[in-house]
Amino acid sequence: MHPQRRMQYLEAIGIDLWVARRDSAVRAAAPDPSPAPGETAARWEALRSEVLKCTRCPLHITRTQGFFGVGPAAPTGW
Repeated sequence: MHPQRRMQYLEAIGIDLWVARRDSAVRAAAPDPSPAPGETAARWEALRSEVLKCTRCPLHITRTQGFFGVGPAAPTGW
């Protein structure tokens, strides 16, 4: 995708800053991929809370729940 078009899309949905995952700075700032067993549930709950509070696009007006995608709540490696 053309970089200018990507930025237009991101601005339209309210994303102020976007960094490609392949950037080394993102990897360096990423949290430890292996939290202690008790931390996993807390991390999912924190993510769920953030998703439900989000108002960056008009979808929040009619939202009744958050959507995380598919798969188990505790993916391998967490």
